[in-house]
Amino acid sequence: MRIKLMLMALAVALPAWAQAPEWQDAGGLSYLCGGVGQGSFAAIRAQRDSASVELLLTAGARGMYLADVTVTVTGPTLDGPVVIPREGPLCLLRVPPAAIR
Repeated sequence: MRIKLMLMALAVALPAWAQAPEWQDAGGLSYLCGGVGQGSFAAIRAQRDSASVELLLTAGARGMYLADVTVTVTGPTLDGPVVIPREGPLCLLRVPPAAIR
């Protein structure tokens, strides 16, 4: 009975775990934010080579992760200020060269 319940739980959890986060487009850049939980953090970190900017928001001497931080990106080639909703402490950005400041 325990094995059956464990297999049922695994069958429900696997599709959510296997689903990679998707890049979002806004104002001339793309972003991928999240990282709440080890699975989400690892999935985003795995895509860091395709990003031009990586943000990891922490606070204090122990480096506690921050999730509720508003990130605003501005630059001469962007379509105005881009406000990125934060869904975790890790955020990857794809921006054109010389697009941010």
